[in-house]
Amino acid sequence: MNAARSHPNLSREFLGTFKIGQILPIFHDYLVPGDKFEVKSKMFSRFLPLAVPSYVKLNYRTLTLFVPYHQVVDGYESFMANQKLFKGQNNSLPYFNIRSWWELMANNSYGVAELGEVESGNKYDFISYPVSGSATSYTLTAKGRYFYKILQSLGLNMPYAFYYNYSTDVVLTITPLLAFAHAYNCYMSYSPNYNTSALSALLESIKRSPNHQVTAAELNTILSSILLTYEESFVSSCWAQPYFSQNATVPANNSFNDLTENVPSDRNVTYSVGYGSSLNVQNNQIINSAQIRLLLKFDDYFRRSNYAGSKDIEQIYSRLGVKIDDYKNRYPYFLNESFQEVAIGDITSTADTEGAPIGAYAGKAIGSDNASFVFECKDYGMLVTLAWFAPKPTYYLGIDKEYFRRQPFDFYTPELDQGFPSPVNLLQVWSRGNDSIGNTYGYTELYSEYLYARDQIVGDFSRFEDYLPWHFGRDLDSVPLNNLTAQSDTVIYIPQTGGYFERIFNISDPEGVDQDSIMTHIDFSVSTNRPMKDRVGKSGLGDGSLDIPALGSQIN
Repeated sequence: MNAARSHPNLSREFLGTFKIGQILPIFHDYLVPGDKFEVKSKMFSRFLPLAVPSYVKLNYRTLTLFVPYHQVVDGYESFMANQKLFKGQNNSLPYFNIRSWWELMANNSYGVAELGEVESGNKYDFISYPVSGSATSYTLTAKGRYFYKILQSLGLNMPYAFYYNYSTDVVLTITPLLAFAHAYNCYMSYSPNYNTSALSALLESIKRSPNHQVTAAELNTILSSILLTYEESFVSSCWAQPYFSQNATVPANNSFNDLTENVPSDRNVTYSVGYGSSLNVQNNQIINSAQIRLLLKFDDYFRRSNYAGSKDIEQIYSRLGVKIDDYKNRYPYFLNESFQEVAIGDITSTADTEGAPIGAYAGKAIGSDNASFVFECKDYGMLVTLAWFAPKPTYYLGIDKEYFRRQPFDFYTPELDQGFPSPVNLLQVWSRGNDSIGNTYGYTELYSEYLYARDQIVGDFSRFEDYLPWHFGRDLDSVPLNNLTAQSDTVIYIPQTGGYFERIFNISDPEGVDQDSIMTHIDFSVSTNRPMKDRVGKSGLGDGSLDIPALGSQIN
């Protein structure tokens, strides 16, 4: 029997707000085997007024992936085949209760919402009603608003009011949220922490557990983990140890706090070669040439794994140059990515005002992007496009490596250009305090500083805080203040609330409302070919030119 085909119009729009560094699923759809999708998108963004015409680089980026559901639920094919058991267990999909969202907001330790009493004239995001007593209001924090934007973008709009203590509740399948988290984790999470992160541990636990109920704590873990990493630079690419260690412990998966310096990693920065110049080549042991060659090859082996991150399949790919078949079974299908720089222009005051004299500068920014992809689906799953505005920070508060070279081997020597680890003095990345002197920030390959260029911010731009809106200069004062090292969360991740880079906007907020700074509209033109009957086919009237309008709304 030949499957019926139809061509429904699935075009749509996305209208939403961003902060710099936030990742949102701007497009998603649920696919079945045999689907054919052709999607074209047009994006236009307007920004809140800029305090000045900033000299910054801000890029709009998108990533489109297809996530088969069997990658997030182990027994999904058996479930679709209506098999009641899978590997000896009852077979059903993971789920969560709507009550879990209220539990997430009600728990102060998560910092998602502020609770209060319902008062006339005040505005709230949610209200819960107990069996008896007064109602409770929930006002989302900046973190909570980001969480809820993700849920809304995935089609999960929570009820405004909820009877919190009643026994009845609504049970919802959570596979779309898991698919989104899996897409992020595989392609956008920090690669060295992939096998030791709280998100990886939780997703694996849910995948292997039929009929898993996602709790408020686990919901917090998923949403707290959606963090944008800083663009690769000399500062962000340093290691906390001479070589990345894969021996970090995997966290438990029952409850997690926010990801603030809690990603498991080796923080102890100790190494036999302290910060200095000459390499110590003295050794009392006799080593023959064959052993030396073997050690060099093992060094190459471990360094190649280090560069590839902690994903085993990526490490195999880095050694052999081919992707093994298991790659398709474990990672979402990559479909498309786009990249477009935001344009920033001038606005000049034409009259004297209380806050600005005639000729004073202000700024405006707009962004636009076009993207497209075509995909033919052979599985059940979710198509998702992730979008974000990525800043390019400037690292200007450091001393060039050249000033630390005092021995011949400190300068480039071809014979030593074999990837020996080299300590990075904290003064190279932050030189504003005595805490930097003599401290090691991290490690990198010997002579790697020759491969990076340092941006410069000088003069009044670096002296006065009033000039901060002009640039994206990044101050790493939190590193010595909190005794952090390379690969610490603060160094790697952009805050979910975007606060550090929101300084370029001229935000007047007398009521204390932390508003988003980027207003974005995206038009998606979606052409489809689906293996299912259209309205005429469902009526059983057969083929022909007959067209049945919906509810008589079509004008002939």
